[in-house]
Amino acid sequence: MENALQQPIGSKVYLSVDIDFWNHFEPKEAQKDLGCILRAISTQKIPYFICQDHAQMLRHISKFPEIDHLVNIDAHSDITDLCSAEKREEISTTGLNEQYSMENSELSFAHLNCGTWVNYVRQRKQAKYTWITCEIGGGNCHLSYDPFKHKDIVEWKDCQIYAADQDTIQKFDYSSVVAVGFALSYEYIESSALPLIRMLHKFSGQSFRGFYKVVKNSKNVQGDFSEQDFDKIDRMYKMKVFYK
Repeated sequence: MENALQQPIGSKVYLSVDIDFWNHFEPKEAQKDLGCILRAISTQKIPYFICQDHAQMLRHISKFPEIDHLVNIDAHSDITDLCSAEKREEISTTGLNEQYSMENSELSFAHLNCGTWVNYVRQRKQAKYTWITCEIGGGNCHLSYDPFKHKDIVEWKDCQIYAADQDTIQKFDYSSVVAVGFALSYEYIESSALPLIRMLHKFSGQSFRGFYKVVKNSKNVQGDFSEQDFDKIDRMYKMKVFYK
């Protein structure tokens, strides 16, 4: 597997960061990691975005059509095996497993939520997706088939997992990063991660009191999102977002 820390020359990376990644880290190590990311943003003048739920990051990612790599530092994979009825039929006829289409017969595509948003990234057909996780085998969002093993059931050019160690965040190649998105994920973070929220507050100068809890998933939406769709998502989640 290609090293996720070193990017090929000319790569355009969108770095997605979910605060719940550090739920079980020692506080000092977690703050050291986040501090490294914030320093890269500051020294390289990288545009960044802060939201409560990862689904809201889609609009920001869509503003960078040149990206060829989405790297997601996260406790969860955020990609699922649910796909179109046509693709499921193709899977079943090629012999992957007939039970797949039977189990999900009434689901034509995944509901948009914090565990499926990667399936909806606009640049997915031209880019690869890397999930940096602290626990291989944990945090998967798929139901039946692992999209990192059965790559034909998702629309990404490539999908890979990178197992993080204590130096991964500090050694990451930030020179290829064109934008960064932070998800606060209040529903999933442990109290040990709260100092990281305070770090983001201090760095951005933004109060997060207007970031409300997600109350429901969006309606099923097929295909790519328009600006009007993004507006609907923001209204549905009733959240504020912060750009810099």
